[in-house]
Amino acid sequence: MLTGIPQDCTALVEFQRGVIARWQAPGAGLRLAAIDGLLRSGRWRQLYRGVYAAYTGSPPRDAQLWAAALRCGPGAALSHHTAAELDGLTDQRKEAIHVTVGRDRRIRNPAGERRHELAPRIVLHRTDRIDAIRHPAKAPPRTRVAETVLDLTQLSLTFDEAFSWLSRGCGRRLVTPQLIRTAVTTRRRVRWRDEILAALPLIADGVHSNLEFRYVNGVEKVHGLPVATRQARLVQETPFPRSRYLD
Repeated sequence: MLTGIPQDCTALVEFQRGVIARWQAPGAGLRLAAIDGLLRSGRWRQLYRGVYAAYTGSPPRDAQLWAAALRCGPGAALSHHTAAELDGLTDQRKEAIHVTVGRDRRIRNPAGERRHELAPRIVLHRTDRIDAIRHPAKAPPRTRVAETVLDLTQLSLTFDEAFSWLSRGCGRRLVTPQLIRTAVTTRRRVRWRDEILAALPLIADGVHSNLEFRYVNGVEKVHGLPVATRQARLVQETPFPRSRYLD
């Protein structure tokens, strides 16, 4: 427990992996003067403007993610590559932290702040649908997986890259094609809208790679071949039981 800190504040800091924002302090029973004293004494340190680590060591990745979300204010959600990292949609970590906020929020540009190794660069995105796209329960706050997948398709340079995000999300069983379809239909502007909507039924049928996608569209349909059985489950008994999925 943090010495001399109200119990409610201690619980909040522990939940947020040792991080708290200045705007949260009054609601947690912590006086702002107390924060200033902790900073002057060196017991706490600043990560971003108005966001503090309640210890002196280097913050781990989950603390950095909390700090970036809190830097962007109430209702902010980690998104894009950062949300993909959290939910297992990608195995690669981007150094910059992506955060989405409501379009009406006024935030002093966090990307323009002087940065150090403890606080990665923040990439800020805006939306009119922040309440709809933010997951209601996950912590740290982040976008729903279907919204994350769709956001990443919109950053893709080619439709092949966009398709890989769609198929990866569904292939890893993190989201369903129907949830992605719903996300597409609720957005006013979606690049490759028709192509994405056409790809989702194929993904639901087991097309989980760009190679399979090209085969279906460039070979199977063009030449009128029988529809292949996709992602058929094969149980291998030796040397130990395990399942494989073959087309």
